[in-house]
Parts: sequence; C-alpha cells; structure tokens
Amino acid sequence: MKILVVDDVPYVREFLVAALKAKGHQPFAFGDAKSAWDWFNANPCPLAILDWEMPGGMDGLGLCRWIRESHPKTYVLMLTGHDTVNERVEATKAGAHNLVGKPPSLQDLNETLQLAEWRSTQP
Repeated sequence: MKILVVDDVPYVREFLVAALKAKGHQPFAFGDAKSAWDWFNANPCPLAILDWEMPGGMDGLGLCRWIRESHPKTYVLMLTGHDTVNERVEATKAGAHNLVGKPPSLQDLNETLQLAEWRSTQP
C-alpha cells in the first residue's frame, strides 16, 4: 500500500519508513507539509501519517484538512509530542481518524495499517 509519511524530525521519518517497508508497504516521506501536499495531490494514498507540528507555514492539522476534503477515503493518523485531550478534539475536527504520541509504537502502526486497508475497501 502507498503511504504518505510527513514529519520534520528525520529519525521519526526514518523509523516510520523502515517499519512500513518491513511490512511490505511503499512509504513516501516528506519533511514538510507543502511538499507532501504537492506530491499527495497527484498521488493519493489510502493512508497518511502526519506530524502535528511542522515548519513552513502549514502544520499537519492543515494538511489533514486538505487531505480529508479532497480525498475523503484516505485514513489519517496524526502524530504528536503532546497527546492532550484538546489535541485529540482538534485532530478529530480536522478529520483525523486517530492521534498517537511520537514516535508511534509498532502496535499503533499495525492497527493503523489494518484500519486503512479496511477503509480502502469500503464504498
């Protein structure tokens, strides 16, 4: 499965790419939301894993909104270093399906992969 990965922290991005490749997926990684959006707009994926806080004028929440508006079947996992109730509410309002702490556990990734694959088969 093609997967968009967006995180400005290189070691988190590298961890996600390695974990997803080990499961047989095709991650496409970016360090900023603008580059990710430009790529995703031409290459929609069933799963997007987005960091909340990123430099460059657009954060992960803004990218989540754009993705969900233009590609409503894409499953969005938001990553955060804070994981507060307020952030969970904001992520849900933006259209994210889940919010987990950074870096995500392998269990979080496995659950997300299963949900995204299931969602991509739904009408």
